[in-house]
Amino acid sequence: MSRSKAAALVTSIAIAFSPLLTGCGTAQAKPADATSAQSVLGPAGPAGPPGIVFRSAYNPATQYAVDDVVTYQGSTYIAIASAVGVAPQGSPQSASRWSVLAAAGINGQAGATGAAGPQGVQGVPGLPGVQGPTGPTGPQGQAGAAGQDRTSFLAGKKFYVLGDSISSVSQGKEWQKIVVKRTGMIPTYTDALPGRELRQAFECYGAATPGGALGVYSAALQPQCGSDGGKEGATLAENLAGSDVAIIELGTNDETEPVGQFGDLPNAGTSEGTLRWIVETIEAAKPTIRVVVITPELNTRGGATSANVKLLAEAEVEYAESVGVPVVNMFRLGGVSPVNIGTLLQDGIHPTVWNYDNIYGPVIAQHLMQIF
Repeated sequence: MSRSKAAALVTSIAIAFSPLLTGCGTAQAKPADATSAQSVLGPAGPAGPPGIVFRSAYNPATQYAVDDVVTYQGSTYIAIASAVGVAPQGSPQSASRWSVLAAAGINGQAGATGAAGPQGVQGVPGLPGVQGPTGPTGPQGQAGAAGQDRTSFLAGKKFYVLGDSISSVSQGKEWQKIVVKRTGMIPTYTDALPGRELRQAFECYGAATPGGALGVYSAALQPQCGSDGGKEGATLAENLAGSDVAIIELGTNDETEPVGQFGDLPNAGTSEGTLRWIVETIEAAKPTIRVVVITPELNTRGGATSANVKLLAEAEVEYAESVGVPVVNMFRLGGVSPVNIGTLLQDGIHPTVWNYDNIYGPVIAQHLMQIF
């Protein structure tokens, strides 16, 4: 028998008779622990990485560390870098701080509308509130300043007219009456003769041609000068001394004359140059006077056409606006057209009384109020 088998037999016998040996003063043999003999513990391994930490809903004031998990707008996100104040979505840094852990699901379809419930019982009306006492009457406020009439800034302003038959006494100075009525202005004198052309503007002062020197006003120079003009023997400066505004209404008799161009000299023989002469002569006689130009409106004098009158009116507007002189373009604003010319003009040239009172005069009055 081998030693190992013998040892095993002895051990078996000892285990079998161990109850008989108990209490006999003989030491009891302790059986060997097979499990302890076979399982020897090795050294402890390294600690594993920490798990995720759920931090509930995202809070912009909270400092988040890596692996912190939050909920935001229905989705769940895990921090991949430390973050504070960077939301999981919507910030330029969101993608570098957070990663989607669980995306929000899509919304389900809306359920069917439930049936309306029964109407509730009408509540009991509340009691009326107590009437509050009437407050004391406040003191009378101070009276405000008197309002300004729309024409008060022109009321009392004096105006002089240099024109042709549209403005002359033979036409009853009709449009001037409307200006006086609507603005409160006061006429000083009117130097307006029928048939007058631009070049004849100062014929009553002895200026036979544009650019010529002016003398004194004299009826002897032209029979019509004595019927409707300035003070006999007075210079232009003396006749303008009492006027605040000089209104030039000329051009009705110049539709077939050469228009010229801006910059023409006063003696160029063109409408542009002659109008320049008229304006500069008046302003030299009284530098403080305000000059206003009124263009002709559509008419058929001497076979003039709409194109002729339009060209002249535009030339007057061009010159006047270039030197800061207000202009009323009656060709554009007068309302006369080839269709109604027989109704608004009594002879193809002069406005009817109705036109003077309802269109021509009111248009000039309105623009004077806008200018001043």
